[in-house]
Amino acid sequence: MPTRQREVLQTILACRTPALGGALHYCPECRHRHFTYHSCNDRHCPQCGGQDAQQWLAANTALLLPAPYFLVTFTVPEGLRRWIRSHPSLGYDLLLAASAQALQDLAQNPKRLGATLGLLAVLHTWTDTQDEGWYRVAFDDLKLPYAYISTQTVAAAADALNQHKVGSVLVMEGGKLLGIFTERDILRRVVGERRDPANTKVGDVMTKDLVVMRPSASVVDAMRVISEKRIRHIPVVEGGAVVGVVSQGDLNHWLVRNREGHIQDLVDFVTGKYPA
Repeated sequence: MPTRQREVLQTILACRTPALGGALHYCPECRHRHFTYHSCNDRHCPQCGGQDAQQWLAANTALLLPAPYFLVTFTVPEGLRRWIRSHPSLGYDLLLAASAQALQDLAQNPKRLGATLGLLAVLHTWTDTQDEGWYRVAFDDLKLPYAYISTQTVAAAADALNQHKVGSVLVMEGGKLLGIFTERDILRRVVGERRDPANTKVGDVMTKDLVVMRPSASVVDAMRVISEKRIRHIPVVEGGAVVGVVSQGDLNHWLVRNREGHIQDLVDFVTGKYPA
């Protein structure tokens, strides 16, 4: 994945979280205090750029002519995809120019339309199946969940978190996923509510409103969910069975690890493996 895309993903992930800091709002009349985290203001962020995108779509929709439109898709040969990853500006310019010229040549042929087309091009930087593996979560080393039943105590579950050095445990009974118990649940529902960990059941303080994903989900999807839902752990379910848990830390680790691939692309280009 190109460096710029990794930077955007990291920015979106940090949006409206402690990573970007925040501001304390105070009303002198009612003395109410309200804290808000700073936004990333990245145009790709669904929280920050969503409204701008809708406004852009509305403005450009008004420019559409009352005529039928046709969708034509051009794809890059597999052998050129890694080269374009390392030369996105040149590669995308060539792709758009070549595809537009191909359509114009076809339409201007007197045996066809004998006319000049009006074109609107949209760039998609992924395949239909995302089979390039640039964005897919590496589930081959996905952490297996440490499951607990809802009747166990918070103290026992907290010991499991410390023992396995994880931030969450799944709460299951009879193979059924009931919820997830995280460090945040301990702070908010146990410490914050002055409960006794030794006498409080996990089922009473766990997070029941679960967000789950499939192993085929992409890194982009996982980061978007974590950012929008303000969560840090997502159970991964396939065929009704839990196969693991992906965390915010796992996604960050994936980004760092895959930076090596981008570096290798640059090395290959410098050493002449790819054409200039």
